[in-house]
Amino acid sequence: MLYLVSSCNKDDTVSNGVIENHDILRTDDAGHILGGDYSDWCMHPAVDTFTTVSSFSLFIISNNIARLDWVTTKQYHCYGFDMERSLKTDTMFSKIGFITGAGTTNNAISYVYYDTVTSNASNYKYRLKVIDIYGNFKYVSTGINITYPPSNYSFGPAYPNPTLYSFKVKLEIPKADTVSLYFLNQLDTLFVIKNEKMQTGVYEFDISNTFYFYNVTKRLYLKCSSFSQSDSCKEYGDIEFKSN
Repeated sequence: MLYLVSSCNKDDTVSNGVIENHDILRTDDAGHILGGDYSDWCMHPAVDTFTTVSSFSLFIISNNIARLDWVTTKQYHCYGFDMERSLKTDTMFSKIGFITGAGTTNNAISYVYYDTVTSNASNYKYRLKVIDIYGNFKYVSTGINITYPPSNYSFGPAYPNPTLYSFKVKLEIPKADTVSLYFLNQLDTLFVIKNEKMQTGVYEFDISNTFYFYNVTKRLYLKCSSFSQSDSCKEYGDIEFKSN
């Protein structure tokens, strides 16, 4: 299959040894963004729109008392926290209390909540419901975050960029879809992944430069069967390939 999206194609010769190319979103080997074009890879300087809970712990104080401790490293439009409890043998949780959030802050805040039960406190499990002012919420359980499927498609950025030979790129898919990743080389479509059915989830691909790109910036495209024709060029990112 050939995707004719040449109007979006971009093949720019790169000056020898120049890594300060601002036409790409530059990243290091660990995926940290170093600067450059933030409009690339659908990367926009958006605000992280959810409160970050860095820890959530349960302590059994006595036979009938449990203590919940949690820490937020930042809060964004945080309305508050519902504390919920369930028997370890049950899957249904009940709300046992509420604590008001701090709204928006970058300061670390610690919280404590004491729960009194009529039977052995060790028979229970707990979770935290983090709620923002818009009614959005997420759950945090003691010890680990509960991960939900991505809410939107997300692509990239690739790292490291520039690269000599190989790079990694992340992809988030909110629903089962047929996915292609590809470069364009004149009128040839060079597939990294061709029409592969993928389930909802977060993926990371480790891709080798088997297309023999050197001293050139190539555009990597994402195509999903659910995308409209007008979105054919929306998900992409530029990768600078060096020769040495």
